[in-house]
Amino acid sequence: MELSSVNLQQWEKSDLLVLQKMLTQELERRNNQSKKEAMQKINAICQNMGVPMLEILGMTGLQRTGPKKGTKVAIRYQHPQRKELIWTGRGRQPVWMREWLEAGGTIDELDLRKASFNLTAAVQ
Repeated sequence: MELSSVNLQQWEKSDLLVLQKMLTQELERRNNQSKKEAMQKINAICQNMGVPMLEILGMTGLQRTGPKKGTKVAIRYQHPQRKELIWTGRGRQPVWMREWLEAGGTIDELDLRKASFNLTAAVQ
């Protein structure tokens, strides 16, 4: 079919919208097919080389292993007296934690995962 001979100006808008939807769907189908074929070729190469494909994907960073971007991270550290002072353990160390460590405190004392609550001491 010679596309240059198609006069789209004679088409109704509704027909053009239908054509646009059909073209979008076809392009998406072809892109998905190309990706599928590429994965099959990569898998065949990996099998021939005796290397697991997941290992290769992990090496290139194509496979995300951590939590999704934007997810909340659990609080890991909390000041024992001032409960509003919290830190997830990611990013720069907060000032209050540096001050705690400089005053002779340990990071384990602030770690909520290592916190051991002595119920008998709490009751007395």
